[in-house]
Amino acid sequence: MVTLTPSEAQKHIERLQKRLERERQARKEAEAIAENGLRQLYQKQKEIELLQNVAIAANESASLISALEKTLLLVCQYMDWPVGHVYLPDIQNSNQLISSPIWYFHLPNPEHYNDFRDSVQRSPLEKGVGLPGQVLDTGKPFWVPDISQCTKCPRACLIVQYGFRSGFAFPVNVAGKCYAILEFFYGDISTPDPKIMELTEHIATQLGRVVERELATENIRHLAYHDTLTGLPNRRLFQDRLYVSLAQCTRYKREMGVLFLDLDRFKVINDSLGHHNGDELLRQVASRLVWCVREGDTVSRSGGDEFVVLLPEVGSLEDIHNVSNRILAAMQPPFRLGEHEIFVTFSIGGSAYPYAGTDAETLLKNADLALYKAKQRGRNCYEMFTPQLATQAQETLQLETSLRKAFVNHEFVVYYQPQVDTVTGQIIGMEALIRWHHPELGMIPPSEFIPLAEETGLIIPLGDWVLRTACQQAQLWYKKGHRLRVAVNLSLRQFQQANLVEDIEKILTETHLDPQLLELEITESVAMSDLARTMQVLQALKRLGVHLSLDDFGTGYSSLSSLSLLPVDTVKIDKSFIQTLQADPRNAAIVETILHMARNLQLHVVAEGVEEPQQQQFLTERHCHTVQGYLFSKPLTAQDFESLLVQANAALPRAA
Repeated sequence: MVTLTPSEAQKHIERLQKRLERERQARKEAEAIAENGLRQLYQKQKEIELLQNVAIAANESASLISALEKTLLLVCQYMDWPVGHVYLPDIQNSNQLISSPIWYFHLPNPEHYNDFRDSVQRSPLEKGVGLPGQVLDTGKPFWVPDISQCTKCPRACLIVQYGFRSGFAFPVNVAGKCYAILEFFYGDISTPDPKIMELTEHIATQLGRVVERELATENIRHLAYHDTLTGLPNRRLFQDRLYVSLAQCTRYKREMGVLFLDLDRFKVINDSLGHHNGDELLRQVASRLVWCVREGDTVSRSGGDEFVVLLPEVGSLEDIHNVSNRILAAMQPPFRLGEHEIFVTFSIGGSAYPYAGTDAETLLKNADLALYKAKQRGRNCYEMFTPQLATQAQETLQLETSLRKAFVNHEFVVYYQPQVDTVTGQIIGMEALIRWHHPELGMIPPSEFIPLAEETGLIIPLGDWVLRTACQQAQLWYKKGHRLRVAVNLSLRQFQQANLVEDIEKILTETHLDPQLLELEITESVAMSDLARTMQVLQALKRLGVHLSLDDFGTGYSSLSSLSLLPVDTVKIDKSFIQTLQADPRNAAIVETILHMARNLQLHVVAEGVEEPQQQQFLTERHCHTVQGYLFSKPLTAQDFESLLVQANAALPRAA
């Protein structure tokens, strides 16, 4: 056993005391570290729990408003902030914030703060003004440690008056656009906490996903009910609104109107200027249409160049008439498509509830019938449905059925009207004209069935049959010693056929007719529909050796410069000018001008519709080459025409 001196014992005791102190200090430091770690872990768990709850709220909420309400509560409870509020951007002015009804109060006697809340809700904030305004301006969270010292806060006095000293706000942004701002107040002066600001950025991201979901849903809904090109309601949305309007009109005994609109000659514009310009034209047209209607009316694009307008409540038919006239007037100024200036018109058909029908299907059908009538009238006009239109439509349908049967049953006949030389009085040619002998209705005028044949496409086989029959007959007469040129009209649909030249060449070959004895007629409107293609086709026909004629000259819109380019041999003066020679000096002047122009261009001239000796004399004196009309002969069957040829040409009327 070691014995220590008093001095050594004292030193040993001091060493033990120091060791104990070091161990005690180390234990305290370890406990502090552990406590701090636990505190941080607890805080982190609370943050994770908050973010999880916000994520759940965002996923479960049906709308952004619902998600904001839940998130405001969660954040206030987590931060222990007594007041929270949400501002929303003004729909009409994105630089202004309006107070929403979303609040959170965790205070004794919350009714004490009603005046504070009402005052805030009555005061919108501009960008850069107040705590939310500065968040809107910067797009970032903003912390005000002491509101009483904030120079950009017009509500500072009010906020301090109710016992709040510091504030914080953060935005909910998506793609650079603000959709909401959450604002919080605290009773004491506070220091900005970077961790809290970072945390709220994560919260804002979760709320942003709600916005993105709403935008995607709205976009899908919009695409389902709107036209992607113009943004107008589509047929589906139009029909929904039509059914609602019909129900209201039935219940409250109101009137309503439906307008069908078709853009005239849109295909020509689309084909000549390209689809991108055609699309731009449709967008501009849609914009003008919207300005023509009242709030509550619907302008819809149903497809292509067709639009429909719903007028859900009208005082009278005059209201429908007025809207239609506004639309026609709105189309008069030119449309600008890049370097092109385009003029377009509408054909409009209207129907009114209850006069034109009491259900959607009937109203739409009758508006379509009225539109068809407007097109028949010459386009750029408005037609209202009447019972007579329905009768005409039924007759047209029956006529179309009969027309298809007539072609199969060989009810069509080619008639020939002679063309007479004004100097010799001899028949030098004839025009082939189709006639329809209906077994029950008798002779049906071409003016009734030719437009229908054009519309249905029957004009293609019908025109081919007329051309072949006329060539066969001309060749037959040639064999009998009558060398006569036969004129056959080509319709627009025929002229647009890609294989037109080949078909004509085939017919000439099969009928053995000299191409010099065939004259093909096209109207001015056909020639000008596509001038470049017209030139190509006519030049190809000229190479076959056939003669070419411009029919109904003076009624179309060809220019003299265009006429001089066309490789035609003959111009035919329209009968509308001939029949009023004596009554209208202006028409007489037009005829003289055409004759003078034709001489200068070395073109042959045929005058149609000559019925009086005075008309023949006028034309002969002015050196018109050929005349045609009832003064000489009506159109005849092939047999009667041949009998006329056998007679002495001298028996035909001559100029006095």
